[in-house]
Amino acid sequence: MESWLDLSVPMVTGMPVYPGDPEVEVSRALRVAEHGVNVLRLHMGSQSGTHVDAPYHVDEAWPTLDDLPLERFAGAAVVADVRGLPARAPITPDLLAPALGVLRPGSILLLATGWSRYWGTEDYLAHPWLTPEAAEAVVAAGVLTVGIDALSVDPTRPVDLPTHPVPGAYTHQTQPTTKQV
Repeated sequence: MESWLDLSVPMVTGMPVYPGDPEVEVSRALRVAEHGVNVLRLHMGSQSGTHVDAPYHVDEAWPTLDDLPLERFAGAAVVADVRGLPARAPITPDLLAPALGVLRPGSILLLATGWSRYWGTEDYLAHPWLTPEAAEAVVAAGVLTVGIDALSVDPTRPVDLPTHPVPGAYTHQTQPTTKQV
């Protein structure tokens, strides 16, 4: 691997969360002056900030995050540049065709929607989303993990999860896991 690309966002009080999820609250629990150490208290849902959707997130019969191998979340990545799409636009297999053409089994697919520019605004919830057909194409390509610079791979409003439970997406080690960034 030539370099690392950090896709994480800082955890801060009031940061964007999926509608209905617990709000994020970060506060001081201990201070060096009083306790000899600095410790923060965190209140948040498991889907807050930069996170990995464990298969268990959508089906209790599927693996939890700690059941998945760490190797699944690091490796060579291909960026699918789908910037310029309008609000709530579907990301279809045709839009992914250039990236799908260079993906190799075991790759990571990063969806660059450009929607991170709306971070912290109401518009952030209107991000483009991956269609089930596109997710099936990604699974067929042998992608390990999918990352996106938006709140979800699915549309946020109305609350619907058409892509999360794509058949085969979580049933084998070489199938994708989603990571929202």
